[in-house]
Amino acid sequence: MFAIQLLLSFLLAFSVADTPTEFLEEKTELVSKEGDKRSKKKEQRLRESVTKSARKYLGAKYKYGGTTPRGFDCSGFVTHVLAQYGYDGGRSSRQLANKGLHVNKHKVKAGDLIFFGTNRKISHVALVSKVYKNDVYIIHSTSSKGVIEENLDKSAYWKSKYMFARNIISKHK
Repeated sequence: MFAIQLLLSFLLAFSVADTPTEFLEEKTELVSKEGDKRSKKKEQRLRESVTKSARKYLGAKYKYGGTTPRGFDCSGFVTHVLAQYGYDGGRSSRQLANKGLHVNKHKVKAGDLIFFGTNRKISHVALVSKVYKNDVYIIHSTSSKGVIEENLDKSAYWKSKYMFARNIISKHK
């Protein structure tokens, strides 16, 4: 205990802070900023990893109710990919839609979820794979083509059915 007090006294004597409280606040702020940087890098790596995992299933066939690489429906695909990272958000698009944090479409990042539907009824979910020059790319399992990656902003069909996006990675990390 004496050694800690001696060390603290030494540090305080050579600090530019006027009071011990200011000194501790400065050190806490530095540690906090460093922690934020590490946390953001960790989140970015997780987002990249989720996207890489999702791309492994490109070309997998569509299967109504499917949850395995032998056949996926939209929510089965998203759930399967996210489960590899310990995330259990539910099995249906509607259950997934209640998870995480709302995010503006123009601020989505890889790993976020985008929900589609009509008349305020959710009917489809996709995973954001990348955002490039303001274009949003998604990976999803479609009934006509299976698991594909496409530019949401170039798809008249999906663009017209866009409802909202959710960030489940920041919430989950």
